[in-house]
Amino acid sequence: MKDYYLAEVKTEPVPWKDVFQISAGVLCFGAITAFIALWVGVSPSQVWASAIFGAVMVVLTILNLWFRWIGRAGIAFMSVYFHLTLWMGVAVIPAAFFRWLSATILDKFTVIFQVVAFVLWGILFIGMIALIATQRNRERLFGFLRSRLSFFAPFAYSFNALWISIFFFSAITYYLVSHGNLALTTSTSPEVNHGRLMDFYLWHFLEAIPVLKLNSTLLWKEPLVYETASVGWMLLAFKVAVIVPVIGAFAGYRAQSRQDAGK
Repeated sequence: MKDYYLAEVKTEPVPWKDVFQISAGVLCFGAITAFIALWVGVSPSQVWASAIFGAVMVVLTILNLWFRWIGRAGIAFMSVYFHLTLWMGVAVIPAAFFRWLSATILDKFTVIFQVVAFVLWGILFIGMIALIATQRNRERLFGFLRSRLSFFAPFAYSFNALWISIFFFSAITYYLVSHGNLALTTSTSPEVNHGRLMDFYLWHFLEAIPVLKLNSTLLWKEPLVYETASVGWMLLAFKVAVIVPVIGAFAGYRAQSRQDAGK
């Protein structure tokens, strides 16, 4: 019985030569890398973390010489890891681009080009939100994204829709504030900058999720306050055009994911 068990897990004789070559090569490479890292000023804790990670990878590589299922499991894990990493990049890169774009429009463009940029951005914003504005549109879009790209694509789209909308509204609001058309204040300073306006719209988005109560849980007070109806109309437009469709998009994605998991 013992021999039979070993025959099942040990697929071939111990390749000591391969074990020695892998271990020696990694040891030499790791020692040289650690010396260079310490020489250029990398902290010892980072070197130790890298050494531990490298040791784990060496052990797994050597074990794979005996147990082939380890290699197959590793390939499956790396496939899932790179898939998620790819889609995290897809979810973050567009939002990061529009964050940079909003700052560039406000800091670098003249008034005429700012207006043109906001009009073009507004057209893109309307089209982006229209695709998730109703349940029928969301189901159609998410079905297309799932079938053509990935199950994670609808979440990436909803995430980008939220942040691109926040950047859009905060940029326009800052433009109006800087030209004296709107007035907002903080509890500590009368200065209102672009970053505080982004926090302002994000705070109201989180406030619209009553179940989690994130703002009160995290003790995050409202970043900006206002006393004029014009700011209230701007915030109302954000709630109607962004918060309602985006929350519906996240809820629809969650419901669809549960439905797929139950099949």
